[in-house]
Amino acid sequence: MEFGLTGDSMSVVLSVRARFLLDSSTSAANGKRYSDSMAERASIPQRLTTIPAFSAVSRLRSFVYAGRGIRAMVSSQHNAWIHAVATFATVGLGFSLDVPRPEWICLVFAIVSVWTAEAINTALELLCDVASPDFHPLVETAKDVAAGAVLICAVGAALTGLLVFGPRLATLVP
Repeated sequence: MEFGLTGDSMSVVLSVRARFLLDSSTSAANGKRYSDSMAERASIPQRLTTIPAFSAVSRLRSFVYAGRGIRAMVSSQHNAWIHAVATFATVGLGFSLDVPRPEWICLVFAIVSVWTAEAINTALELLCDVASPDFHPLVETAKDVAAGAVLICAVGAALTGLLVFGPRLATLVP
């Protein structure tokens, strides 16, 4: 498949080729899934065909990049601020009401799902803005679908909170 993205002064072409069947030049014994033909290897960027050796420094660097991404999301997305308030409120209420471990698991899963959906939504929006600076109806639809995924997760998290906290809070009301 080939995808082309063009901007005012930028042209990016991403070429992705995958082979799912072993061809005649490879054997099952050596476990190769890609042909060694020079023509094929020339069209695949080197960074996609070579697996770098494990490095603790590289792993640490990946955590730094992830932290930078989280910071960018929280600093630029108003909905992330709402998620942060909801997260702190949920954790505080959970400790206050002495929620048992199985229910904590549900709460943590709900919190993580909302944050994950928000991060994916933010990344998709940023990529859409770069790929299509001008209005395009498909880009608008893609952004709407991603925002809808966040809403689905947030509603699910709110229902989880009601199921966990509702009965406990009801006993506190005279």
